[in-house]
Amino acid sequence: MKNKLKQSIEQNAFNEEKMLWHIMAQARSLGIKPVVKKVFVFPKFFKFGLATVLIAVFALLGITQLGDFETILPDVNAITVIYALDINPSFELAVNKLDKVITISAVNEDAKTILIEDLLGKQAPEVIETLIKRAEAAGFIDSTDLVDDYVLVTTIPKTENDQNQAVGFENKIKDVIKTSEYLQGLNVAVIKSDLITLKTAQDKKIPIGLYVINGMVAQPDGTFLSAKEFFSDPTNRETFQTKGEIKDVKENQVKTHILEALAKLDAIGVDTSDIKNRLITATDKEVVKIQIEVRKLLNKYKLGSTSEVESENSTNT
Repeated sequence: MKNKLKQSIEQNAFNEEKMLWHIMAQARSLGIKPVVKKVFVFPKFFKFGLATVLIAVFALLGITQLGDFETILPDVNAITVIYALDINPSFELAVNKLDKVITISAVNEDAKTILIEDLLGKQAPEVIETLIKRAEAAGFIDSTDLVDDYVLVTTIPKTENDQNQAVGFENKIKDVIKTSEYLQGLNVAVIKSDLITLKTAQDKKIPIGLYVINGMVAQPDGTFLSAKEFFSDPTNRETFQTKGEIKDVKENQVKTHILEALAKLDAIGVDTSDIKNRLITATDKEVVKIQIEVRKLLNKYKLGSTSEVESENSTNT
């Protein structure tokens, strides 16, 4: 008896198909029609076709997205703009789309005396400020001679698409000057040029910035003005500003330079107390006059700009 019961349980208790058949048969006998959901099965050829189409779509999307990534993440070694710096010395900085310096070229002999290798990969405004400081340390700039020092920056975009970067750099320079007490003590002139002019200047072995500004004035053949010589003439400054922009030294920085120059005169026993008193309350125009007055004193005692001292000596003789 136990064996028959066990056999019956094994045959019916867990036989799901048989139980389902019994339930459905009973339902039909009561007039109930079970609802059977049909499962749609894709034919094999349809599955293959769908997979092929999806692969093609994803491939096209991938190509498009890669193009977008190239726009967002430009080639870090692709040169987009060249910034020429004329102090003297003169340099050419080749930068990428992010304004990082890729290469620096020393354009003249003076530039070859300045260390540049450690500046690669840095932001262009930072590199330009560092090069100016190194030029001053090497004796190419002397703020205490009271001769207005001019730094000329020329921007040369490689293509039309790089024009905005060149224009944006001018704004970056303005921002750097606002925050740099050092650059506030210098006159920074910025102008834009092009690759054709750059190539012509390179063929003539003339720094591009000097080539551009000397093209604004009539000069004897074979002679070129330095940036300091060019900008020392008010007429030349006005001509330049029709095409470029000059960030002038702030008045408080001019006063600082005058005081530094007066300290040089004090050191050799010249009485400068009257000039110092006048400088305290001087207006902008009066500061300019005092600057000229002190420059003459510096030249008189051979403490001023070498070129001005030599010029005054030749005039006196």
